[in-house]
Amino acid sequence: MNWIRFFGWITIIAIPLGIAELASFITTFDHRASVFEKYSEESLHEFRTKSASNLLGWEEAIGTRTQTNCLGQPWIKTINATRRRVHGPYADNEIRVVLSGDSYTLGAEVGDSDTYPAQLENLLKTGVANLGTGGYGPVQSLLKLEQDIENYPAAKIIVLNIMYENILRTENSYRPVYNKKTAMIYGFKPYARGGKIHAISPENPWADLDVLKSTANAAFDTDYWANPVFHFPYTVSLVKSFVTKGPSLKLWSKIDRLLGRPRLLRFVNSAEIRANMSAVINRFADLAARNDLAGVVVLIPRNGSNVGIKNLMEEMFHGISPSTVKIVSIGDGIDWSRYNLKKERCHPSPYGHQEIATQVANTLRNILNEQN
Repeated sequence: MNWIRFFGWITIIAIPLGIAELASFITTFDHRASVFEKYSEESLHEFRTKSASNLLGWEEAIGTRTQTNCLGQPWIKTINATRRRVHGPYADNEIRVVLSGDSYTLGAEVGDSDTYPAQLENLLKTGVANLGTGGYGPVQSLLKLEQDIENYPAAKIIVLNIMYENILRTENSYRPVYNKKTAMIYGFKPYARGGKIHAISPENPWADLDVLKSTANAAFDTDYWANPVFHFPYTVSLVKSFVTKGPSLKLWSKIDRLLGRPRLLRFVNSAEIRANMSAVINRFADLAARNDLAGVVVLIPRNGSNVGIKNLMEEMFHGISPSTVKIVSIGDGIDWSRYNLKKERCHPSPYGHQEIATQVANTLRNILNEQN
């Protein structure tokens, strides 16, 4: 036997298998154990008391809180009794524009008066309500509007803000499945699947630690973004990642980035994600029509790296939105080096919020003038 040739073939076979094993180890694993070890009776009780919502998953805690942003600077967040961020003199019954969205709408990492809704209020010279909530996806933002709109009897416009990455949150039922690094370990949420919106199930997953863990286990097994369970042989996990819808989209998006393509390209082109976003936008349009309100959807880039996907985002939302919904796409003329607190990192700076407010104001001003 030619032992040199034999070991040569063994090496040829072993190297790609080893690479595959390593790749699957790095990219594919179920991390529920690291989430469960953070559960405690004390923190669960605090979450139930301050933030939990059977409809929305969570809301901003009432009160004033001082935090530190990514630059090490203090910022103050004030949330009133109706769970909106306070920034101006207008009472709830004087509000004419109601905004909902995630932390980009809330204004995470900047003070109350520097947020986009606060600056929009100054530009329009009319009351603007900021219902933004950290970590929200479009389903939660929509349901927040449905829940709270009766608090604002003078409202004329509702605005659904969608930061680009939020289209991925639409399918997610438990935030730690989608975002491994999230601090929101109790973050169960309503979601869209199969073109329909689904409520949190069970209605109260925070009843006790046993119910919590049982519900979380189910989410780690069935969520759209759930990774295959990590086990040997690791190549099996790798194969499952390429054939399971959510994980396969994530893996291919990483390959796209290595090839210089926009990270969100495959997500925007996903028929399933489009169908789920269509369910959200059409229900938003129905909410506006039932309450005799103008409905506006605002598309907000995370940072300058999203510029390459702007046209596709616009095409997607114009394609799924009824003609009664106006689309505002943020991006033109922005100095991206100043948009975030750190370039392409952290949340928007006061400058970034000002740019968003200015571009949104142009559309809302026209709507308000037409209504007068």
